[in-house]
Amino acid sequence: MAERKKPRKPAKPKKPSKGRGGLGRWFDEKWVDIKTGKPCGRSKGEKRDYPACRPSRRVSDKTPKTTGEMSSGEKARFKREKTGSKKISYQHRRRKAKKKKS
Repeated sequence: MAERKKPRKPAKPKKPSKGRGGLGRWFDEKWVDIKTGKPCGRSKGEKRDYPACRPSRRVSDKTPKTTGEMSSGEKARFKREKTGSKKISYQHRRRKAKKKKS
């Protein structure tokens, strides 16, 4: 007895791929320590200050303010906050362009 072949299903259209998100995006942004310029983080035995990290590359619109977009005053304030004893507020946001009224 001959086996019957199943009818072929039509191919599904491919969905457009989304950009990397989450941890993949974080690694793509190349986070660096503002104080030293070294990659973000430190090993357990390393004798250096707590890092103040910001991304060095923009990957998407969700990327926080990069080191190049921060002014020297903002960087200095961020360094002070990270080494101080008070709670840190991360208000380093990019300003959105305001629409002009016609």
